[in-house]
Amino acid sequence: MAPPLDPDRWRLISAVLDAAFDAPADERARGVDALCAGDTDLRDEVASLLRAGDAAGDLLEMPAVERARALGGGEPGAGAPAGAGLQDLDGRRFGPYRLRTKIGEGGMGAVYLADRTDGQFDQQVAIKLLPSGAHGEAWRQRFLQERQILARLEHPGIARLLDGGVTAEGLPYFAMEFVDGEPISAHCARLALPVRDRLQLFLQVCEAVEYAHRNLVVHRDLKPSNVFVDVTGRIRLLDFGIAKWLGEEADASLTVAHRGAGPLTPQYAAPEQLLGEAITTSTDVYALGAMLYELLAGTPPHDAAGRSIRQLERAILHEEPAPPSQRVTGAAGLGDVPIDAWRAQVRGDLDQVVLKAIRKEPAARYASVEMLAADLRRHLGNYPVLACGDGRAYRARKFLARHRFAVAAAALVAVSMAAGVGGTIWQARKARAEADRARAVQDFVVSLFRTTEPGAGAQSRTVRDLLAQGETRIDSELAQQPAVQVELWRTVAEVQRQLGDYERAGRLLGKAADRLHHASPPDPLELARTQFQLAAVLNDHYRVDESARLAQEAIPVFERSLGASSDEMGD
Repeated sequence: MAPPLDPDRWRLISAVLDAAFDAPADERARGVDALCAGDTDLRDEVASLLRAGDAAGDLLEMPAVERARALGGGEPGAGAPAGAGLQDLDGRRFGPYRLRTKIGEGGMGAVYLADRTDGQFDQQVAIKLLPSGAHGEAWRQRFLQERQILARLEHPGIARLLDGGVTAEGLPYFAMEFVDGEPISAHCARLALPVRDRLQLFLQVCEAVEYAHRNLVVHRDLKPSNVFVDVTGRIRLLDFGIAKWLGEEADASLTVAHRGAGPLTPQYAAPEQLLGEAITTSTDVYALGAMLYELLAGTPPHDAAGRSIRQLERAILHEEPAPPSQRVTGAAGLGDVPIDAWRAQVRGDLDQVVLKAIRKEPAARYASVEMLAADLRRHLGNYPVLACGDGRAYRARKFLARHRFAVAAAALVAVSMAAGVGGTIWQARKARAEADRARAVQDFVVSLFRTTEPGAGAQSRTVRDLLAQGETRIDSELAQQPAVQVELWRTVAEVQRQLGDYERAGRLLGKAADRLHHASPPDPLELARTQFQLAAVLNDHYRVDESARLAQEAIPVFERSLGASSDEMGD
């Protein structure tokens, strides 16, 4: 295996190569001499790489998609054909297995669907093989290392190694569990999965990758085509062809300079992979972020369409991708969801999570796959995500989102009207009020409906009519019972909120807050609860800044009165 390139040396080589490729052919040699400034070793290395590029028929200048086809891969960067003669192997036996048909091919070999035919038991498997001499001894050793890595990994999210051996011709192979499914991106698009379901699937990917990392394995080629969703809806991680053990030296054959016949997929490769720098678990974090970007937007962070490999690599190394919410396309498989609504779901937390995962500097990304997954779980639970910082306004908005229907101290009121009967039952459930106050509130609410006798006019009475009548009675009849009055204002306000009348709900809560401000003695906790309820109404009404300000004012009161670990603060 070739020794690793020194990162500083490679940057120098890369800079000279870029300049050489940009120069006219008749001026290239003179330009390289000038840039190398007497460094004959540097000049020789650059000249060798330029000759290799010319011999490859300008593959580096092809659009990435065309280049992939020219190399025999199914996608950009999938690599060269596994070797001549693979198309002739249908029906051949490998140990107890008979090959049926080729189902995949890439830079590290070909995969065949095969049947076990030794009579012991029926089994369908995937056979991966690498013809002898196809890529030299280094590639053969990497193929055998993949087999060894798979032997070490036992996880429901990783396709299992079943068997392995060498044919009489010296051809190495191994048998893997056959995964009947489709790539995760195709699965999500075909079923038009909602954002939440995509995140749940992606969390399964994170679990499998995290397991590999705990077993000291870095995958290095995570991409949608290597993550299948099987017929049961479970993800299965495939193709550890260029995986490495943690601590193993970087392989120079997998840097940008050698990718003319290499296995990397540039769209998902981290910058350090392109530069030949140290590979760590952070490299997989980047690839996971790029995959999540595509699941949410329908395109990877740096698209290969219309770009040569060199242009694509420059973009990965030097250009900051737009947030995924700004690049959502129909290719994501949105179904009936309008594109603006989809973008709104991705904008904010998910934008920031993805962009943190694909930062160019490894130290700026999530420190582990586990931390990336934890942030996604926080987002799914409407908790603040680490990628968005720790501002009080942001935390307040997340608190409101978690308590969309329960933030109010008054419990929700269920209202039902039976047409033609005229008898309506309104039950008020109160969560934290004292028993006597709860009883007074319930009695008052029920009394509203007792004023409506069955008859011809009963059907014309609407919920809004009854609420308007109730507001008038609350103001006039309960002036001497401030606690009950406040509780009823908040209860009716919550009903108005559920009906979508945010203006009236806000007005009622304003009256409750004003009454609490002037109460003697004051009750800071009840005032904070009222502020939170009003903040929830403002948030629903898209008055986000006002909502966050009120919530921020109330948080310290909750923390002092209830403690930061109370159910009311933490749920």
